[in-house]
Amino acid sequence: LDISNVGYVGDEAFRGCGALETAIVANTGAVNSSAFYDCVSLKSATLGDKVTSLGNDAFRGCTSLQEIVIPNSVKWVGTYCFYGCTVMKSAVIGDGLTNVKEYTFANCGLEKIIIGDNITSIGNYAFKECRGMKSAVLGNGLTKVNGTMFNGCIGLENVEIGNKVTELEANAFSGCSSLKDVKIGSGVATINNYAFQGCSSLPTITIPQAVTKI
Repeated sequence: LDISNVGYVGDEAFRGCGALETAIVANTGAVNSSAFYDCVSLKSATLGDKVTSLGNDAFRGCTSLQEIVIPNSVKWVGTYCFYGCTVMKSAVIGDGLTNVKEYTFANCGLEKIIIGDNITSIGNYAFKECRGMKSAVLGNGLTKVNGTMFNGCIGLENVEIGNKVTELEANAFSGCSSLKDVKIGSGVATINNYAFQGCSSLPTITIPQAVTKI
């Protein structure tokens, strides 16, 4: 499927097209809500540099989608956009995006995430149940790690937290039972209750000098 030179892809435009395997979206401003919802055979989705937004649930349930590159032109990605893309191992987030909304990548097959300095906030459960995720790098745009971001990420082993983060919310890494190494940025001042509860594989942790509350 090659979609070019159209203003937008409408709500539920291709929802449930079970035989669709590839989609090229070029010179198109918006991919609206649920546009490719439950396209279970979709393996490849290419987004051109004119795409500016991806709606809620746009690629939800695309259980064959292997990777996604969100171009720098995209300024907005809705909730649940890639929810349930269970074999998607790679997601590249362009520099145009400033936040990751609730459940955006929940229940995905992501193995690693790198959050660039352009991202200033991450919504609740953004990476919930990404059980295959091994590592996470959180950039200097964030000021806190919220308490539900990594809920159910039982395979998470390594985390690097940027120096602009000042707070780890309650339950930030609770239940991350495979966590072995955490590099906490020098700006962290507050580590809240249960932040590392159940991290049974974590042998040691270095607390920065800036921390005034645990």
